[in-house]
Amino acid sequence: MTIDCNWLGQYLNYITMNLYLSNISFHTTESDLIALFSRFGKVASATVMSDPSTGRPQGFGFVNIADDQEATAAMSALQGREIEGRKLSISVAREKSQGGPKDKPRPTTPRTNQNSTRHFTSRIK
Repeated sequence: MTIDCNWLGQYLNYITMNLYLSNISFHTTESDLIALFSRFGKVASATVMSDPSTGRPQGFGFVNIADDQEATAAMSALQGREIEGRKLSISVAREKSQGGPKDKPRPTTPRTNQNSTRHFTSRIK
C-alpha cells in the first residue's frame, strides 16, 4: 500500500498563500523566515531549500501565510529589503510544472569538426 504524503503540501497551498523567496542569504534559517514574516500574520510554514547531496542552502525558499491580505502586506513591505547583505525578492509561488529536462529528447546535431579530424590524422601518416 502506497500513501501519498504530498496531500499536506497541496492542502497548505490551497488554504494559504505560498510565497516564493529568492536571493536569501545562505545563512538564513527557517526560524529566521518565520520571525520575519510573522510580523505580518500567521505563518503556516517556512522552508529554506537546500542541495540534497551537500545540504548547503540554495538561496531560495518558501513561506506559507494563512491570510491572503497578510501575505500581500508582507510582500509589499519586504520586497527588495536588504537582509543579511542581500536584497530579498518575493513573488507568489507557482505550482511546479510536471516533467523536466529528463523527459525532453536531446536535440540531435550533425557532427562537427570532421574536417579537423581528417587533417589531424593526415599529419600523423
